[in-house]
Amino acid sequence: DRHQLILAGISPLKRDRWELADIDRVTSVFDHLLEAESIDRRRVILHGAYGSVSITLQIALARRADVRGLIIVGPTPLPFSPMNPAEKLALVIVEPGTNQSTRKGRLTWESAGYPVIRSSTSAGSYPVSEEIDRMGRWSRLLAILH
Repeated sequence: DRHQLILAGISPLKRDRWELADIDRVTSVFDHLLEAESIDRRRVILHGAYGSVSITLQIALARRADVRGLIIVGPTPLPFSPMNPAEKLALVIVEPGTNQSTRKGRLTWESAGYPVIRSSTSAGSYPVSEEIDRMGRWSRLLAILH
């Protein structure tokens, strides 16, 4: 309530991995939230952690007009394309420990023109309440900048 955020957590159908069939489920939930809730479209953020990062990026690419930000925790894949100034996309990349692949991924996103905020967490831990506060503040900033 404090940050006016709706956090929707979706698990894969198969417990141990994400598959293409999961994209339809996630997209359905995404569409339902956009239609059923009063959402500031300038504050729509997708979040992927570890095994769900690639599916999060696939959905962001498919729904580029609807997504303003990405929060990625864990290994960071390369950007899908250079940033288009007409379709702004900002990122928060949470780097676990000293993971060099995450650092290289972040630098690649930055060199492709995306605004990136770097955060960190201990390896194996997952940010909870303080990160949710940061997400709320960041989403408000996105609304101002877009």
